[in-house]
Amino acid sequence: MWIEEENFVGLDRRERRGFRFPDRRRAVRLRNAPSLDTLIRQVRVGAFNLHTPEVLKPMQLRLAGAAELAQLRGKPELAGAFAAVAADLVAAPPSTSAESDVFEQRILEICRRAG
Repeated sequence: MWIEEENFVGLDRRERRGFRFPDRRRAVRLRNAPSLDTLIRQVRVGAFNLHTPEVLKPMQLRLAGAAELAQLRGKPELAGAFAAVAADLVAAPPSTSAESDVFEQRILEICRRAG
């Protein structure tokens, strides 16, 4: 199941306790996930004003979720690009508008290459 919360964006990873036979959860992991194109559009729209804290954290989560979904959809190069930007945002968050512009351009270029 796909989760979009304030503190998390991605697949539900909570452990289910108890014995289930047969376990069909693996077969329907992506049932509620948005399409990759939809998530890329959401990333593109959210790529502006990253130097503000209220925009930065949701974008980090959305990029991590996009990387996870791209990997599950069989696009490892796109997953790696999203994961790299997400890691860079965590390691060195932009504090000025100029630094934010650099991240915006990186994100927009990834989205453009993705189609």
